Amino acid sequence: MKNCILALLLCMPLFAISQPREATLIGHWSDESIPQAFFANPYHDVWGAVVNDKEIGIQTSTLGIHFFDLSNTESVLEPVAFAPATVQGNTIGHRDVK
Repeated sequence: MKNCILALLLCMPLFAISQPREATLIGHWSDESIPQAFFANPYHDVWGAVVNDKEIGIQTSTLGIHFFDLSNTESVLEPVAFAPATVQGNTIGHRDVK
């Protein structure tokens, strides 16, 4: 029984893939001024949404939430809006967006 449980636990990462297989990278953004949190990660969640027929990217960090306009993939990816969090800095463990 122990061997079966061990085998299932070892195979779990193979079944727990949550990244979309057909996603296309359209840009990369990084800001060195954002403080790092635990495990040297300044960024947390990344989401996409469509609002009024406009595609937007949403990325959370230790400072707040950054919004990106994804309608023009030829331009440089820069935030178009920022919502600062009430608590900021390297003490933030994870900022979640639902």
